Amino acid sequence: MVDSVILAGLGLSRISLLAFEFAMLESAINYRLRESSLDESSAQASTPIFQQIKDYLVGEIATGRWKEGELVPSEQALVRQFGVSRMTVNRAVRELTAEQVLTRRQGSGTYVAPRKYQATLVEIRNIADEVRARGHRHASRLHLLEQAAGSEALARSSNWRPARRCSTR
Repeated sequence: MVDSVILAGLGLSRISLLAFEFAMLESAINYRLRESSLDESSAQASTPIFQQIKDYLVGEIATGRWKEGELVPSEQALVRQFGVSRMTVNRAVRELTAEQVLTRRQGSGTYVAPRKYQATLVEIRNIADEVRARGHRHASRLHLLEQAAGSEALARSSNWRPARRCSTR
């Protein structure tokens, strides 16, 4: 931050230097906090109310306050909490239901939906076919093929008999 030679020339000690650097750092942090809270409040003002309610509901689920299968507050309770119309709350809940974050049971209430775990299927294709499909020419060369005796540790970890040979490339 501030060069100690300059401060020494001003007659400041090392402790004064640390105190000065700390004060500068603290003032920069406070400025950034004020700046971020202004950005947050202006972003919240431009976010539709139903989206703010959705964000609140998702946040409560994400933090673990409401667990899978647990009843969430009724639409009427959310209307009172946020001071908005029932249609606004209904839209937020309806969208979260469509996104499978919540489930609604008529006559029972709205619950946190069980999480849907999705697995991505990955197809591993032949590299030569992949390169040809892109209009290029594929070539490969074998540089070394030899037989070598593996170590006893390798044999144990691979469940091989110690006398078995393997090929290495």
